[in-house]
Amino acid sequence: MDSAKIDNGILVLRHGTNQVPDLEVGVQSVARAGENVAGKKLNVSPEPRAGKPRVWKRWVVAGKPQPQAKTYRNGYAMKLELGEVNGDQVSGKIYLALPDETESVIAGTFVATIGQTAVSQAATPTAAPTGGQQMSEEMRRRYGLGQGRSPQTPTSPRTR
Repeated sequence: MDSAKIDNGILVLRHGTNQVPDLEVGVQSVARAGENVAGKKLNVSPEPRAGKPRVWKRWVVAGKPQPQAKTYRNGYAMKLELGEVNGDQVSGKIYLALPDETESVIAGTFVATIGQTAVSQAATPTAAPTGGQQMSEEMRRRYGLGQGRSPQTPTSPRTR
């Protein structure tokens, strides 16, 4: 493959350097939003079952103006392993056997660029600041929140 990318949880492998590649294979649902892609493994058997990633193949046929495309929800076998994330890239290995008329097999290693919308590393949880820590002294004066009071502590209503 000439290029690989993971974006929005979709792995796309491309062969060919033209804008429309000679062959493109995509695997949806490689990772969910917020999920770390490092170390991710998928083993898919050909048997029909719910929740399988959708796979597609798009290829150029000589003499035809548009590429041909086929989507697979069942019947294919796949083993996908993603390695460690290094910056905006992740290494991977794939074996994908499609149930098409030519019995296509895509197998090998790749290095995928991780798109901005994909999660390359797990987010580090941080504690939310407390009310007293996030308000400047000027805001405290403006809103009548003197020493010892926080935004969560209501002040008594003023009477005229």
